[in-house]
Amino acid sequence: RFSALCIVGLISSYGYHLASADEKLHWEPFTPAAVAEALKNGQPVMVDFTADWCLTCKVVEKATLNTDSTREVVDAHGFVTLKADWTDGSDEIRDLLNRLGGDSIPTLAVFSPARPTEPIVLRDAWSQSTLIEQLQTVVSENSQPAAIQARVAAR
Repeated sequence: RFSALCIVGLISSYGYHLASADEKLHWEPFTPAAVAEALKNGQPVMVDFTADWCLTCKVVEKATLNTDSTREVVDAHGFVTLKADWTDGSDEIRDLLNRLGGDSIPTLAVFSPARPTEPIVLRDAWSQSTLIEQLQTVVSENSQPAAIQARVAAR
């Protein structure tokens, strides 16, 4: 009984540590209108699909999203960061997850103004290097002359 109690205490402590993680990024609440507006303005968008009850989400947020490396790329290239909080089981979020190919979390969708209907989707767990690589892919897409001309023409 004592061992079981110690294990529960350690797991609870670890969960509390993850939940109280220092957020390095400035997250705004997700809305489809916020995504559309940012893309219209030529800004790439990163949407984190998460929930308070999702332990894997908390691990991924701490290990890959809320890091100095991610913040540097996001800030340097004007990414809009939106948090789609699925804690309440929102049908709107479930529908978007299904359109992105499934309804599991954590999921990260990275939208590029160069191809706004074809986001890069990372599911379940990903490494810091994979995240940075995908963000850089979006950055390079948007720095291409054709992408810039398409954004200007769309305005």
